[in-house]
Amino acid sequence: MLLNVLNQNCREDVMDLAIYVAMANDVLEATEEESLNQYYQELGIEPRGTQTRCELDACIENIVKSTSLRERKMIMLEMVALAYVDNVCDEKEQELLDKICNRFEISESMMEELVGCVAKLRNVYLEIANVIGKDE
Repeated sequence: MLLNVLNQNCREDVMDLAIYVAMANDVLEATEEESLNQYYQELGIEPRGTQTRCELDACIENIVKSTSLRERKMIMLEMVALAYVDNVCDEKEQELLDKICNRFEISESMMEELVGCVAKLRNVYLEIANVIGKDE
């Protein structure tokens, strides 16, 4: 949703980061796979399944070097949405989000706001789906 505004230099690294988040608990749920496929399309990257190009720490460092704080907040919002796409953010996913948040220099209060935004957005999507699904 927000990733198409990122500069070309960091798109592959953001895709790697999304793969790391999706695979944090070593299980790729169907909803996570669908989200990854959407990210490939949005970022204009050739799909490569769950294959990453670089190690997690290098990936995060590359993103930090090539993005502004505003861009990192956008990326973090997407990573939070990905972690919660199956309605559960398990312990391993939360640990990874915390690590990314720390390295992205995003405060704990900002992270709470991002999680709140994702929850609100999910509710809006559900409401839209209900309205569209209604019989007239």
